[in-house]
Amino acid sequence: MAKPDFQEMLDTALPFVKRMLAECGDFIPFGIRLPIAGKAEFMNADVGVEHPRSADVMLLLESTLKNEAEHGQIRGGAICFMGRVTRPGESTPVDVATFRMAHVSGEMLDVFLPYGISGDDHVTYSALFAAKGASFGLTRQQQS
Repeated sequence: MAKPDFQEMLDTALPFVKRMLAECGDFIPFGIRLPIAGKAEFMNADVGVEHPRSADVMLLLESTLKNEAEHGQIRGGAICFMGRVTRPGESTPVDVATFRMAHVSGEMLDVFLPYGISGDDHVTYSALFAAKGASFGLTRQQQS
């Protein structure tokens, strides 16, 4: 069951995201890995440039997590990044921190933290909401 692992990844990433938004107003995408036996760990992706494009960082994080899952090193992973999304029942997109999570069981979940930054750099948050993830999954290599 992936739910406790998803919660652990979210509990690990959320305080860091809130701190970065409060201190910097943004953050570079980062990952969370869940080793087979162990607690959630932060991971970054060095794409070889000082100011990388978010898409490049996210692709490297995703490929690293997929590789680790295929080799039986992790049970789950997450990619955390900034974006815009429309909340259910609304029509206007809002700024969000996105927690895109996947588990080797095949379950995927995207969790969104809507936020706003006022003119005096004060960050306010709305309630988290989630949607079934579909964009990246993790699988273990079949043993023969």
